[in-house]
Formats: sequence, C-alpha cells, structure tokens
Amino acid sequence: MPSRPGCPGRSRVRSAPGQAGLPGVQGALATLARDVIDLACSSQADSVRRCEAHGRVRLFVRDHARRRWCSTCGDRVRAARHQRRVKEQRRATAADA
Repeated sequence: MPSRPGCPGRSRVRSAPGQAGLPGVQGALATLARDVIDLACSSQADSVRRCEAHGRVRLFVRDHARRRWCSTCGDRVRAARHQRRVKEQRRATAADA
C-alpha cells in the first residue's frame, strides 16, 4: 500500500527493542496497532466507514459504493431479505391455490 503524506510507512513502524514476537494478548494488540497504523497511512484510509446497522460500532473498509454494513451485518441483512422474499412467495402461492 502506498504511504500517505506525513505517515511513517510500514518500514518505519517496528517493535521496541526486546519486544519482537510478544506472546498472547500483547502480541495480538501489537499486531493490531501496526495494522491500524498501516491502514491509516494507506490510500484506503478515506474508505474506512462505520457500519450502519443499528447499535453497531464496527468499522470496515468500504470497497464498493453501495456497501453500508460490515461483513457480518451485511450477511444478516441479505439473509433477512432472502427469507422475506421466500415468505412472500409462499404466501402468494398459497393465495393462488
């Protein structure tokens, strides 16, 4: 990913001496922090959006103009929409019979 102006870039973000390969939660948080810095400094930073699902605080990278939800919520919305269509089709079929 290309670096944005004023950002250190991946090559300059390093672990502190003696902290390389931290175990457990510390290691996971260090990796997460580095990934957040990389994203914030990338060309994708302007595409970070908050999930529009009610009560959600998740962030995601918007990779399509119509995308409004994180992957989890988007899957739920699509599944609910499919179930609603199936239910409507069954009602219509039952009414015709």
